[in-house]
Amino acid sequence: MTITEQPQHAAVSRRPSGVAHLWHRCLGGLPRFAVIGLARRLGDCRWPPLTRLLIRSFCRIFKVDLTEAAIPEASGYASFNAFFTRALRHGVRPIAAGTQLACPCDGRIAAQGVVTDGLLLQAKGLHYRIEDLLGCAEAAAPFAGGSYLTIYLAPRDYHRVHVPAPARIARLQRLPGRLHAVNASSAAVIPGLYVENERVVACFEGDDSVRAFALVMVAAIGVSGIRLTQPAFSPRELPSKAIHYSANEAPSYALGDEFGLFELGSTVILLLGRDSPLRLPPLAIGSPVRMGMELAG
Repeated sequence: MTITEQPQHAAVSRRPSGVAHLWHRCLGGLPRFAVIGLARRLGDCRWPPLTRLLIRSFCRIFKVDLTEAAIPEASGYASFNAFFTRALRHGVRPIAAGTQLACPCDGRIAAQGVVTDGLLLQAKGLHYRIEDLLGCAEAAAPFAGGSYLTIYLAPRDYHRVHVPAPARIARLQRLPGRLHAVNASSAAVIPGLYVENERVVACFEGDDSVRAFALVMVAAIGVSGIRLTQPAFSPRELPSKAIHYSANEAPSYALGDEFGLFELGSTVILLLGRDSPLRLPPLAIGSPVRMGMELAG
């Protein structure tokens, strides 16, 4: 296993204008940090009356379906974060036999396409560089000309992320950044949203049916952290210098294994290398997806 530090690059896109620009600038100051600090304190609070109130209010406002959860009662969670990162009951996200590539998470499609001239689409009129997203030219090289899928996880969604194909991890890095909101409204006005935000980049090597793919977990405003299951990293332990795993020491995964989770907010970007025999299917922007849904079989 080797560790390297990678340079960051500026995003390519236009600046927002008028009210959108002013709002964007205001959110970058002290009020944002106050909101994040409050969200973290509430998320970690273990006083049962407040925890139950937060969870029940959240479920009512965002129409969360707790019947899918391994713990279906608000009173069963020690903290709001425990509820938000809840596991599901066994069998509620089955993966069909013969699936070669499965959806890594619940959410809605925010963007998809082919990495063309090193660019990915964020929203209409806004693009960003794959080199900026993944942290360096070396990491980006296998994915130039490959396909990608951007999935936005709404507050009501299941917030664990799973490995979409059998693979071993080859490279892992946390790229520090800001904590903009990552919903459709923000994506439409904040240039380079996904490369400005804090994120975790994981590059994988699959078998001959899939080959190289990557998962990018993008943090958002209010996020207490991104936590990885295997290799096990808490938010504070995630490496800011790239870890390169050799074949004999790399953690390996079966299709659908849990990889990590979000403690509030989030977006996941799935990339397939240009040499992959698979291509991501056309999915309508805004269409819902679920973890384990077949993307290629």
